[in-house]
Amino acid sequence: MESSTAKLPIREKIGYGLGDVASNFIFHSVNVLLLFYYTDVFGISAAAAGTLFVVARVWDAINDPLMGAIADRTNTRWGKYRPYLLWLAIPFGICGYLAFANPSLSGDGKLIYAYITYFLLMTIYTAINVPYSALMGVMTPSSVERTSLASYRFVGAFSGQLLIGMAALPLVKKLGAGDMAAGFKYTMALFSIVAVGLFLITFATTRERITPRKEEPGSVSIGKDLLFLCKNRPWVVMVIAAILTLSNAAIRWAVTPHFFKYHVGDNGSTVFWFLDRTSLMMTTGSLAFIAGIFFTGMLSRKFGKRNSLIGLTILNALTLLTFYFIPPSAYGTMLVVNAIGSLIAGPTPALVWAIYTDVVDYGEWRFGRST
Repeated sequence: MESSTAKLPIREKIGYGLGDVASNFIFHSVNVLLLFYYTDVFGISAAAAGTLFVVARVWDAINDPLMGAIADRTNTRWGKYRPYLLWLAIPFGICGYLAFANPSLSGDGKLIYAYITYFLLMTIYTAINVPYSALMGVMTPSSVERTSLASYRFVGAFSGQLLIGMAALPLVKKLGAGDMAAGFKYTMALFSIVAVGLFLITFATTRERITPRKEEPGSVSIGKDLLFLCKNRPWVVMVIAAILTLSNAAIRWAVTPHFFKYHVGDNGSTVFWFLDRTSLMMTTGSLAFIAGIFFTGMLSRKFGKRNSLIGLTILNALTLLTFYFIPPSAYGTMLVVNAIGSLIAGPTPALVWAIYTDVVDYGEWRFGRST
């Protein structure tokens, strides 16, 4: 094992961060566009689409810890976690495209197709993203360097979100040339190709330096691993925190196109550069998120990771509550409030994942298992 104070090369940190750019070229596109695509393009009712997303979240709750246990048992010449970036990059890209492929089907056929493609996409997303997240914990033993890696990761994440916020809807209009279904399909084909390439770069530029303690084959089952996780109280708390943090972001992004189309009355006209109101809102929010990430290290050093996460979450909630009082005509006010809330929220995902690696270390110390 390397010194706990050894610094990782900048090149490797950037390479690791590109993995979340890759994830978000598909995952954030799904968060922002898929509900709108299902209801306004593919022809699925809002109730059916909402039910699909709820059922999928139940599957995620089962799938995530199972994938973690499977990854922990993987042993290859590339390590435990890096191989999944290589093995699943192309399937992830294919599934991202299929979710927006718009086949000609009956009403029931469309709903069945949506369930199959969305569940498959989210399963493969879990299978590539859980090992990607765990990779940070074996790249360095240093808590400081892990916090730095988490910051690079989420700069990558929100850079990807910025690009999607700026380019997705304009590309749909441009590539579709008036055909929204074709526009979504071609846009996601492009985004999927980019995601595959970036994941392969992450695989090529990162290294696993920490080897968890070895056990005899079959000495600990997946069921026992899950039991250890449930006994690890800090891990349970962080799972809840992660779910709430991700849900906050996912819900905000998913309702944005509907919010502007049906509440604000946005007709899709350009208001700045090539951006309409929806794209401009997502772009400024992503820029503020990225700016907020750069405060992660300073806040964690001054207040600690836990206190910083709690304080920022409360401030973000208070900021978002003000949207209830903003009239549809006050677009400028919406931009400012959204930017402030995004700036405050920027450090929170990096803090969540940095704490995650610490509670995994705690679990290994407490129970003798790295899970």
